[in-house]
Amino acid sequence: MERYAGFWVRLFAYIIDWYVVSAADKIFFTLIFPNTFTMVFLWLLLILSYFVLMTVVFGQTLGKMVMGIRVEMSDGKERSFGAVVLRETIGRAASLIFFGFGYWMIVFDKKKRAMHDRIAETVVTIVPVSKRSHDGQKDTDDAAGKHHPTSTSTSMA
Repeated sequence: MERYAGFWVRLFAYIIDWYVVSAADKIFFTLIFPNTFTMVFLWLLLILSYFVLMTVVFGQTLGKMVMGIRVEMSDGKERSFGAVVLRETIGRAASLIFFGFGYWMIVFDKKKRAMHDRIAETVVTIVPVSKRSHDGQKDTDDAAGKHHPTSTSTSMA
């Protein structure tokens, strides 16, 4: 049974992400293009690139990784670039309308979906510890006794 990520865990993940994006902003753009239109454009590009690319490739941003949650399609299919772009652009804008009402929907929805999740047909789930990767290896190897710290296998392969 899937467990859906609630409001607070998602908020903390988002706060972590904003620290990451802000640090990158300070390092790259503020020093290079202080107070210019170019800086604003690059900042928006950075935000979109970070949230879209991390979610498409990993299903998680760094904040979601830390909090142990992941974006998935509600129908169980593979995440598509288009769905993630929709979620992170139009969906996020819709979630902000009316004092962030779209985010508060998480509290009342049985699948804990925000407006942007509904628009893009996504859910945010809690990643069980047994399914998180270890040292870059997926736990599908763990079922076979490979690459697991508690494995008794003596194979050098």
